Amino acid sequence: HMVTREIDLIKVVGKDEPVRIYELLGRITDTNAETTQLKNLFHEGLMAYREQTWNKAQENFEQCLHLCPTDAPSKVYLDRITTFQKTPPQNNWDGVWQLTKK
Repeated sequence: HMVTREIDLIKVVGKDEPVRIYELLGRITDTNAETTQLKNLFHEGLMAYREQTWNKAQENFEQCLHLCPTDAPSKVYLDRITTFQKTPPQNNWDGVWQLTKK
């Protein structure tokens, strides 16, 4: 009955297994075309990010911000991409964001 989008896959301090984090976007009956487009663009960006296809991921998150300039998750990923483009993650990186403090 609700529309959600996955926004991250994180490992919290003290846990070994990553946890998927979702954002509630609203009720299915209230979802408009812009919300659906934002969800789809973000998903494509997230997949490209996890595949380390930085330019494609950046393009998608920038499109998300064009639709919704206040989209905080897209801003977070754009910051991460900037960092990873300068200092790539290790070869065995699995796309999981490791939290270092509670």
